[in-house]
Amino acid sequence: MTEDDFDDDWDFSPFGSAAEARKRALLVTAGKPAHSLSPIEIFELVKNSVHLEKFVPLALDLIEAGRDFDLGPVEDEWRILERQHEYFRQHHNQRVRFERLSRNRYSLRAGDVGVYRKCGRCTDGVGELKNLYSTKEAALSAAAKRSAATSLRLEAYKCPHQDGWHLTKADRV
Repeated sequence: MTEDDFDDDWDFSPFGSAAEARKRALLVTAGKPAHSLSPIEIFELVKNSVHLEKFVPLALDLIEAGRDFDLGPVEDEWRILERQHEYFRQHHNQRVRFERLSRNRYSLRAGDVGVYRKCGRCTDGVGELKNLYSTKEAALSAAAKRSAATSLRLEAYKCPHQDGWHLTKADRV
């Protein structure tokens, strides 16, 4: 057997294709009791449109509870749920709930520094979670308030992981 022959069979599996194996694994996960699933498993099932009637409400429960979880470098809980247009079209109550949560996803915290929430992915120089501002304007407003009180000049930049903006140090004023 040559090396080329081996390369031709690299994706062979007695259990079927990788996609079929992944689908089977998702169905096994979906069969577990809901209380035993992690937030990541719940959102993975929603992302793959597995038993949405069961798992979208659980995902919304997690968001309502304010649970912090890391869904990976590309996805966040909002993007996963936003893709479930058909489900929300058919389930009015859950759509209303999702829309309410979406409107309130940034809450007013910590006095007058602006509307933000913790990012859940990005950290500052001391390892604390960064504030994630809902808009660039909100981030720039918070930067202006902090700059007035300190000698730091702050700039806003788009979060690479979630829908929002962070602040970073620029040159000293």
